[in-house]
Amino acid sequence: MGRYADWDDVANRYPDIAKLAGSIELGTSWLAGAEDELDARLAARYTVPFAAPVPGLINDLIIDMTYWRATMRQESSAVLKTFIDERLGGLVSGAIALVSSGTVMASSTAPRASVDTAGRHTSFGPDDPIEWETDEDWIEAVEDSRE
Repeated sequence: MGRYADWDDVANRYPDIAKLAGSIELGTSWLAGAEDELDARLAARYTVPFAAPVPGLINDLIIDMTYWRATMRQESSAVLKTFIDERLGGLVSGAIALVSSGTVMASSTAPRASVDTAGRHTSFGPDDPIEWETDEDWIEAVEDSRE
């Protein structure tokens, strides 16, 4: 049993997968791998893992991703992979909204690294190479601005 879908969900959508030798045993691995990949790809925007009730799109993606993992060596899987990547890309970029129980899920508010150089001066001189020279007055002005 997975976090977002069950093996039966995959087999119901893609009945041909049940015909693969050892599909039930391998299905657990394919399902877990798909869920881990989905979490990793969406973690930049959402808090993962998703809590119940699992958004329908997440369930849908996991079913497709699991099937793709099982059949990735088949030429026909390329179309499914493109479809999966487009939906995941849309979720990460914000072009597709993630909805759960009729409510749009907010993207993660996890802190991100940023740089703020406003009001800070460097003692290495201006960035313009023409003005890379400094003198005592300039150095004293920079030191005074730090007090």
